[in-house]
Amino acid sequence: MQIHNNGHNPLVQVQNVTKQYTKTIGGTRTQTVTALAQLTLNIQAGEFVAILGASGCGKTTLLRLIAGLTMPTEGRILIDGVPVSGPGPDRAVVFQDFRLLPWRTCLANVEFGMELLGISTAQRRERALEAIALVGLRGWETYYPAELSGGMQQRVGIARALAVNPRLLLMDEPFGALDAITRSQMQQELMQIVANAAHHKTVIFVTHSIDEALILADRVLVMTRGRSLLEDITLPFERPRRQSELLTDSAYIEVKQHLLSVLEPESTGQQSAPQP
Repeated sequence: MQIHNNGHNPLVQVQNVTKQYTKTIGGTRTQTVTALAQLTLNIQAGEFVAILGASGCGKTTLLRLIAGLTMPTEGRILIDGVPVSGPGPDRAVVFQDFRLLPWRTCLANVEFGMELLGISTAQRRERALEAIALVGLRGWETYYPAELSGGMQQRVGIARALAVNPRLLLMDEPFGALDAITRSQMQQELMQIVANAAHHKTVIFVTHSIDEALILADRVLVMTRGRSLLEDITLPFERPRRQSELLTDSAYIEVKQHLLSVLEPESTGQQSAPQP
């Protein structure tokens, strides 16, 4: 496997980060839980990075730390050389559960993040309409979330994230709640959206699915239940990609088999040594 060689001046730097939580047991005792331990990695501007691993390995914790929604117990995270101290307009998050405001229309939901940033009404409207068109929802601006399918609601969530023009798009299993056909459609559309978006976005995408990681990403980070980074693999597939073509690609099959061999011990709680 080709292991990624980090270049200079990365957009995201995760430096020796440990994250611990304290939970109460039985109402009296407390226990310290380690979500991440001494994690170090870099992400370059313009990369599409998938974070892959079994449940409980710290994928979402890492995403939340980069977003500034929680702070490290030890170590630090830098965006463009500046330490993360909280959320910022340079980062936008797309969640699995859509998180749309049910009393607001599609257009008003897309404008919401820009309202919080104090962007003028005219500029909000212009940017929201552009983002809605980009995700293929032109004509649906006046519809409410309850009137939209799950895939359409997730498109609204992506449009809301893109409308604030972040440098970094953070996606936490955004297609996990969708049926298989809609999920496949959304994967193809996301590739087009990211490629067509102005100022090509850097994307960090959390997933449980090997296939999803291989279809979407330039690079796959495999995390371990040992709370650290198991592998960092640059994918050999050129863009644009089509899932139907990848399924018969010998390189795709080789990488998938390798990832399965790495992740199977993780899913059973066994530890696996990094592959050369």
